[in-house]
Amino acid sequence: MTNTLGEIIFQSIPRVSFQTPEELGIHLAGARSPLIAVGLLNSWKALEEWTPSYFADRYGALEVTATVNLPKTGSPYALRATDHGRKMKLAEFVELMASTSKACYIHQMSITKLPKLIRDVQFEAMLPANNVRVESMTFISECQLI
Repeated sequence: MTNTLGEIIFQSIPRVSFQTPEELGIHLAGARSPLIAVGLLNSWKALEEWTPSYFADRYGALEVTATVNLPKTGSPYALRATDHGRKMKLAEFVELMASTSKACYIHQMSITKLPKLIRDVQFEAMLPANNVRVESMTFISECQLI
């Protein structure tokens, strides 16, 4: 959002706790602004089990597209002379992520490329019961939780 002078105005996004998908649905039905929903994922196995070593051990041979050696400031896309994209094995990415201070991430991919992960998440439980197809995407990065 910007004001008439072109200055960016930041508004905080509220965190709202939900214990059931039904609670979230009721809230979203009347929602007119964004929110960060918390609480619904607390029982997911993914929160306990998904670590970098978990992915390296189980899917280390999977070829992924990664963006690596990103600058600490500025946009890497402004530096067109530097190619930050790499194809590598997932185990190589995990090793790189642990050994560098530079930001890096794996491009999002369908969770179907990592089929055993589907048992660890329950996206469908948070959707209306109208047979909507869910395409779950996985994003792996060196980052901190917000």
